[in-house]
Amino acid sequence: MGAQRWLKETGFHYDMLLDRNREIYKAAGMGRTVAGVWNTQVLQYYSEQVLAKKRLPQDFEGLDDDKEQMGGDIVLDGNGRYGLIHVSQASTDRPSVEKLLDVVMVRNKGNQEEKSGSSIDTTLITSFNKIQLLLHAWEKLFEMFPVSLHEQQLSPGL
Repeated sequence: MGAQRWLKETGFHYDMLLDRNREIYKAAGMGRTVAGVWNTQVLQYYSEQVLAKKRLPQDFEGLDDDKEQMGGDIVLDGNGRYGLIHVSQASTDRPSVEKLLDVVMVRNKGNQEEKSGSSIDTTLITSFNKIQLLLHAWEKLFEMFPVSLHEQQLSPGL
């Protein structure tokens, strides 16, 4: 599976939940589009790499990948509440790291005030174009969605 390969390549060490049927992906308004994935910025990048004789990103061998799948970023807190849903309009459209951290900090502060100062971890969820929706959430997420999303837990929690 592509997600497992991605975890191994990147060293990402958080829980990963797979949305094989893309139910949350669709509910968040994410979809697939040739124009969004292969926009002028992407074509320019590939052209520059070819002209410079640099190695292009490779598909995972043996993986049936949807190259038209768009991505986005979702931030949830430890209680499974949304802090941000960003639906990418192009493959290069992502919120800045600063924006994601701001959302995480605001959600974390709110949770700590709610719980009278107890420490609650916030969760940053990111989906990438080459993998299915990436979610990092606590068990409360499953209470929010009646569908079976927890297909495979790939690494230990925080």
